[in-house]
Amino acid sequence: MDFAETLKPLHWDRFERYRRRIKSLRVVSRPPALSPGSTLELLSTAPRGEAIFPSLTALCWTHLDYDNRQLAIALFHPKLERASLSLMDPEMQSGFVIEHLIRISPHLQSLSYWNATGAESTLQARASVLRAFASLQSVRSVELDTTLLTPELVQTLAHKPHLQRLWASRFAPKLPSLYSSEDMDIASSSAFPALSELSVESVALLRIPGILVAGARLISLYIEVLSMDSIRALSTLVSTRCTNLRYLCMLSNLAPDQSTPFSMDMVRPLLRLRKVETLVIESLVPPLLSDRDIEELVAGFPELRHLEICPRAVTEPQQPCPTLAGVTSIARHCRKLISFGIYVDASNPPAKPLRSDIYVFSLSLETMHVLCSRIYEPYLVADFLLPIMPARAALVFRRYSEHLQAFGDVLGTLSRSVDSEEGLNGNMKLYRNRWTETSKLLRYLKHTRETIVAQRTENAKLMRQLESGDHQSSPTI
Repeated sequence: MDFAETLKPLHWDRFERYRRRIKSLRVVSRPPALSPGSTLELLSTAPRGEAIFPSLTALCWTHLDYDNRQLAIALFHPKLERASLSLMDPEMQSGFVIEHLIRISPHLQSLSYWNATGAESTLQARASVLRAFASLQSVRSVELDTTLLTPELVQTLAHKPHLQRLWASRFAPKLPSLYSSEDMDIASSSAFPALSELSVESVALLRIPGILVAGARLISLYIEVLSMDSIRALSTLVSTRCTNLRYLCMLSNLAPDQSTPFSMDMVRPLLRLRKVETLVIESLVPPLLSDRDIEELVAGFPELRHLEICPRAVTEPQQPCPTLAGVTSIARHCRKLISFGIYVDASNPPAKPLRSDIYVFSLSLETMHVLCSRIYEPYLVADFLLPIMPARAALVFRRYSEHLQAFGDVLGTLSRSVDSEEGLNGNMKLYRNRWTETSKLLRYLKHTRETIVAQRTENAKLMRQLESGDHQSSPTI
């Protein structure tokens, strides 16, 4: 792209009042934002002796390529606090840009540095990144390509006194943690003294276990699983070191024909983590869990607010597989639940229990995540769910967890629109349509559900009054 007319000091005079007000800038240069000639013209006519945007504190440049590197560097200045760079050109992997960034903006509090080419980082790039982070003293948040994560870099980051967040995976928590390790009674550590949030690939975690040297301080741990063979080892490592976790996610984005199901044997070590409030186990393959396994699992996490176990799997289930009977186990044990989703074989709904009050979800439940798990009769499933779900609870359809965010299109099938049929075979499309019909039925029966809840509340009130009256009328011995 070229300027419509030659830049002159008059153009900068007109732009003066605006450029001093800009505090945050996001650039997506694909194709390149400016031609090399226009870039040179812009830089040669810019005001001398000061930054182009002197009030800029946050810069995000996606798909930064070789032709725009000088323009990006021209935006760096000492007051910059947050920088996010996604490099597109292999020639950029030398570390040229990050070294300039650290030299010009030494007080960065947040740095995100990604290789968008998918290529393996070079030795020179890793060395440049290591030098860059060694000189940052105020950094609180680090996001970087997993190929740049080396034992040497981990050792360097471990001595950053203010580092709270380290993301070295292409996905991470969508929302910030409500907790801080500073608010908890946890012994201080000389390594990673402030780290509370970690996102990392499974291979890196097993290759560099030193990342978890201060695991007791971790509040949030998100693991991208690259090999299902490592799940048991990961679960054991996490359960022994990260004893105060509140958020735990294990995501496998492996294609169904390259993956194996999550099983109880793989995740049983995690039952030691009784403080977990958000548990997400994501896979395109249904879990190999029985209803008894589901009950054992949820009974081990009494503080659960959010639970997801492969609710968006896109293949037919193997046996054993959770059924709607497993859903009643969740209702019994998870009394603080706000949202949940598990892959269920809903082809044969069980009969409703006579004492349905002990199988009813608490009024805190808002969401049940579904997509295309096996279902034959929407009316029967809606009839089963109607008396056990709160009136305001709804079925929600998504292709990826609401607790995750991704950097670029890296989650494959999980990042597609919920209406997309890509990755779904004929049966999966049919199941999704039937769950949509089930959702509509529950919405149509909203007033019936409200009546059931009101009656249940009134019955509970009467029972308390009767119990109180019996207690007061009992003779005193």
